[in-house]
Amino acid sequence: MSEKDPYLLGYRQAEQERLERQALELASESEWLFDQIGVSEGWRVATH
Repeated sequence: MSEKDPYLLGYRQAEQERLERQALELASESEWLFDQIGVSEGWRVATH
């Protein structure tokens, strides 16, 4: 039995583009948050 894909918004090109725009729009806030939690050299964080 195959498992149902949990990502409900699908994988269309339009959704990929929306996610990329969202990442760009949130980049500065993400950078600020990483600075606040003290991300140091050698750490790994998920970015756009």
